[in-house]
Amino acid sequence: MFVYLHITINYTPMDLLAEHNHKMKVFHDILGCAFDVYKAFKPGLTEYPYQYGLRHLLIKLGYDVQKEYPLPIYLFGDKLEESYRLDLVLIRPEGNVIIECKSRKCVIEEHREQLRNYMLLTHCPYGVLINFSQSWKVYSETYEYNEKMHC
Repeated sequence: MFVYLHITINYTPMDLLAEHNHKMKVFHDILGCAFDVYKAFKPGLTEYPYQYGLRHLLIKLGYDVQKEYPLPIYLFGDKLEESYRLDLVLIRPEGNVIIECKSRKCVIEEHREQLRNYMLLTHCPYGVLINFSQSWKVYSETYEYNEKMHC
């Protein structure tokens, strides 16, 4: 026996494009602010001035950005007194974004794994790794949380 299913799609291609652009706007804003901070501060600093400058500019754009955001550490179900400190967390209804800042010659796999672990532990849907390199370049990678990230 066959059953006919009628599926109505309420999205037009323009709706999907608008939804995609809205989703990507936050990443555009983060990276735009990162470039502005880097141009102002120049290369050669530790990550903290870049991190605080990035937070300042994102707040000016209207985002809620928390610095040194605590991530609890558990051992066998017991919460330890200390916690990880995430560089920046951009809080928003569509899903938070972890921003991990570096100031290194280059990004290595350990930096990527650090951000992915933070996303895994917090179930935070988005992450951005930004390296304010010492060679006049800003390097970035964006990630979306996926249940299979560590499989």
